[in-house]
Amino acid sequence: MYTKRLTLAAQTIEIDHEFDFEIVGITSQEKDYRLVWSLNLQLGWNFERDFDHAVFTKQGDSIHSRFTYTEDDGMIIFTLLSNKGSDGFLLPEFSRFDYIMIIDGASQFRLEELLREARKAKFVLAALSLETMKMKSKYNLIID
Repeated sequence: MYTKRLTLAAQTIEIDHEFDFEIVGITSQEKDYRLVWSLNLQLGWNFERDFDHAVFTKQGDSIHSRFTYTEDDGMIIFTLLSNKGSDGFLLPEFSRFDYIMIIDGASQFRLEELLREARKAKFVLAALSLETMKMKSKYNLIID
């Protein structure tokens, strides 16, 4: 668990976030909808377009496309986000990845199996697990 401390005038606000999800970086030269179609075919999933994910930075607001898929039992939620947005990267330190997949509830999911199968998808050039604790911009991944 990480604590972000904001000091406003004479008051301090503490915001706690737990990063208990797995993150996969995906490289693909295709548009988001074609990658999603490819992953849906390969993995037998049903990613659906969701509301865009907004990130607020010093350079301005950056909008990133978002797709979600929930396992039948609702225990695992997969979120695919475009790393390159309208005004910058979602995770600048991982700019070599075109897409970021967040797997919430990953303790019940076999990550290596997902990586192996995702790499077989038609438009996936690379898929690698990323370490959450080493990310400088991990707060950009918080989705309400």
